[in-house]
Formats: sequence, C-alpha cells, structure tokens
Amino acid sequence: MEQIEKLIRRVRRNNSPAFVTDHLSSIFADAREFKDVASGVLSITISREQNIYLMWLRPEQVEVVNWSGNPAKSVDPENPQRLTPRKSFELWKEVVENKSTAWTDVEIESVTELRSTIMGLLLRRG
Repeated sequence: MEQIEKLIRRVRRNNSPAFVTDHLSSIFADAREFKDVASGVLSITISREQNIYLMWLRPEQVEVVNWSGNPAKSVDPENPQRLTPRKSFELWKEVVENKSTAWTDVEIESVTELRSTIMGLLLRRG
C-alpha cells in the first residue's frame, strides 16, 4: 500500500489529467522498488480533491539491444587506432532495465476518452 501511495504522490505532481511513462524510475527513483509491477504507468485523474486515480501498470520488460560497436566508446587522440571492419563493428550488447513495453497511442487515447466519459457522467450526477 505504501508503494501505491508513493506512486500517487508522484502522479499528482504531473498536474495533467493523464500521466504516461514506460520508464517510471527515470523520473521517480523509488519506482525501482516495484519495477516488477510498475515500470510503466498509464494513469488518469478523476478527482485530485478526493485523491481518485485510475492506473494501469506494466512490469519491467528487460531488453537486450545489439549494437554494431559500443556507442559509448570514444576515440583516444593519444592512441589513435586504425579502424577495421572487424573491430569497428564488433557486436556490443546493452541490457535495458527498468522499462516496460511502451504504451501505444491507441491505449493512451482510449484511456483519455474513458476519463472524458467518466467526467461527463460525474457532472450529470452532480
């Protein structure tokens, strides 16, 4: 429950009716604690005053990205090396963690439309 409360406090700071991320820990370090449940979040605000939110959560999806050479490797001007195809394009693997599958435009639009429908119903009742 404490983790949900932390997440809601972070979403509240957004000040937008919808909050979307597939890399929650990049903007909220505490999210690493629950990356197996919520590395990605899609949330809509129903009532900030009553603290009512709808949230969809996605777990971490570890991905291995293959590169043609290490993109972070810099050239040392003191020790210039001749580029060769075998050395220049050696396979380099990067493990990407703390991210979920990306939310699609259709998912985001659907949730935004759901919020509009809920808000319309609440206005009619009130």
